[in-house]
Amino acid sequence: MYRELEIKISTPEELELLRTEIQPSGKFILTADIDMKGRIWQPAANFYDMFDGNGHTIRNLHIIAKPGAENDYYGLFARIVNFGAVKNLTLEDCVIDGGAFGICGGIAGIVMYGSFINNCKCLRGLVKGLICGAIAGQVFDGDLTGCNAVRTELKGYTTGEFAGEFW
Repeated sequence: MYRELEIKISTPEELELLRTEIQPSGKFILTADIDMKGRIWQPAANFYDMFDGNGHTIRNLHIIAKPGAENDYYGLFARIVNFGAVKNLTLEDCVIDGGAFGICGGIAGIVMYGSFINNCKCLRGLVKGLICGAIAGQVFDGDLTGCNAVRTELKGYTTGEFAGEFW
């Protein structure tokens, strides 16, 4: 019988597992609030598993686009794909800077191919790029439900409270 691996995350170092070259597969569960102050986060590229924030908060997530990058995706996750899911998570005081061409959201740059974000919040954030939303930059064949944005500033060519674009 297949048993899904549960990976518990309670520190910034454990959160780094989400963006390693060899990402473990399973269900990631946040077991404590995490403060990312003083760190620059590089988004996890393609996330296709379950991340349960478990009602916890990630504070001070800070992302800066690489110089010269064009049309990249920026957020805690760059892309949530292939039925991946993020739920029950709050981002607080985040800064997502995708530069002039970034597609940006607090949780994900893009949510696609049956993936979803549920019950997530972005509080007092700044999201800027070409296309941006407080939760996701773009949603393509995916879903956002029960999400909220409070005092989150959006700066971009195309912006939307929860997602910059839905297709």
